[in-house]
Amino acid sequence: MPTESANAIIKRVRASRDKTLIDTNPIPTSRLNVIDIASDSGILTPRALAITNLPTEDLLHRLHLREITAVETAWAFLRRASVAQVAVNCLTELMPEEALERAAFLDAVIETTGQPVGPLHGLPISLKEHIGLAGHSLSAGYVVWTTHDPPTQDAELAALLKRAGAVVICRTTEPQSIMHLETSSPLWGVTTNPYNRNLTPGGSSGGEAALQAMRGSPLGFGSDIGGSVRCPAANCGLYSLRPTALRLPRSGVKSSMPGAEAILGVMGPISSSVAGLEVGMRAVIEGEPWMYDPACVRMPWRKLGVGIGAKEKIRVGVMRWDGVVMPTPTIQRALSHAVDKLSKHPRVEIVEYESLEHWEAWKLIAELYFLDGGKTVRDIMSEGGEEPEPLTSHILGDDPHGNKYCRPHTVKEVWDLCARRDEFRKRYLHHWQSHQIDCLLSPVGPGTAPLLGTSKYWGYTSIWNLLDYPSATLPIHGIVCDPSIDGATWDYTPVNEEDRRHWKGWDPVGMRGGPAGLQVTGLKGMDEEVLGWVGVVDGVVNGRGRGLGGGGGVVLPPA
Repeated sequence: MPTESANAIIKRVRASRDKTLIDTNPIPTSRLNVIDIASDSGILTPRALAITNLPTEDLLHRLHLREITAVETAWAFLRRASVAQVAVNCLTELMPEEALERAAFLDAVIETTGQPVGPLHGLPISLKEHIGLAGHSLSAGYVVWTTHDPPTQDAELAALLKRAGAVVICRTTEPQSIMHLETSSPLWGVTTNPYNRNLTPGGSSGGEAALQAMRGSPLGFGSDIGGSVRCPAANCGLYSLRPTALRLPRSGVKSSMPGAEAILGVMGPISSSVAGLEVGMRAVIEGEPWMYDPACVRMPWRKLGVGIGAKEKIRVGVMRWDGVVMPTPTIQRALSHAVDKLSKHPRVEIVEYESLEHWEAWKLIAELYFLDGGKTVRDIMSEGGEEPEPLTSHILGDDPHGNKYCRPHTVKEVWDLCARRDEFRKRYLHHWQSHQIDCLLSPVGPGTAPLLGTSKYWGYTSIWNLLDYPSATLPIHGIVCDPSIDGATWDYTPVNEEDRRHWKGWDPVGMRGGPAGLQVTGLKGMDEEVLGWVGVVDGVVNGRGRGLGGGGGVVLPPA
């Protein structure tokens, strides 16, 4: 039990974080959309703004050619990350001294040898806070854990990224318990969405997504056990990948329930382009993570010829809803737009896909998450003297409308539950194969970014965690929640209690400006193919190749 009160710890930890920031102009609370606030910040030059706007793959190209230095790139992103923190509260720590020292070392190496230090040479990256860094506090969103000794070595994921040449510039917020689709905690407060600060950026990797939406980092890694990289990426207009479990290392990542393996959490990248996702995944896996984390599968990165022209036709399944919660008019509009574009391509075949037992899947995974009935999480909060956030109470079943499947289990009940999980996986595989599809296009969630405190349905993302299918998200450019298009009312009759709750919460005026995103899913182990398929969908639907791209012709202002 800590000797300080929870409030004293919170005040001290936040003050320590704030000391790491670079001064920037205050932002009026009345300004809801802050996505472009960096240009008004007063601390970024035109050249720094241009550098931070470059796509990940173009940044790397220029760093390798020494058109820009690692130091000036790090400085630009450190400043822009400071702006993002002031705007949306997305950081637990900025790391200017370490980042600039590392960047200077990388510049010296490439200047001396002419060779970059790995595939990510000089690239600034951000990491979700519960990914351990040597000498840095590791809270995982809990007050009491800030009082523990910091780790003495980096998490294996962080170590592999550094060996590949990356520069860690900051760490990002996560929610209490790391089991929300939002990002709020007594420790760090509420992280908001830069497109509309009344909305959530999602969770639990919401700090990562909010930061990257504001271009405070070109590449970051979060974790996903129910949608925690995909939901934030979709809410913030970004790209993400939930890879197959055990492809990326988890050793050194702090968890409330280490050893709980009924549903495996995974680490995954978030970026501003599909190419950015591939750069991050390839760099880590080519570092042979199985040599450092024995849980990782020995599965080298495969270079595949996936895309239009790689086969006669790509069969894209389309799941318009999961049979549980109907997507909002905005998401329906985004999916219809994507399907219309894809169906007109001669090398794409659209296959309508019916969901299979998705409500049963949600009940199953909601029970598998907390096999001790949530006791461990409650004990950690109690030890630190912190009150549970409303969404923590919801997922633990401690509010009247919360997770009614959270309860303690005997060993025999755990075995039976895991057997049900395995039987469901088998049924679902047969169902998938009966459609003869290459990949599946579906909503990431039932709506665009929700109002703060209202994200309670995980089913569109958690299904793929239960099945352990890789899934990537992409934004649908030009489509946002817009009451003038989507209407103030929604003429729909809900089919169940969960559907009714979501329908009653439809507020297109309050949710105005939230970007629309979709996800592309493939069978287990097909991570490389999924990145190929999402690149195809991105190119056909958004017309911009592999993600934002297009940075190669940008002429940077002089230093």
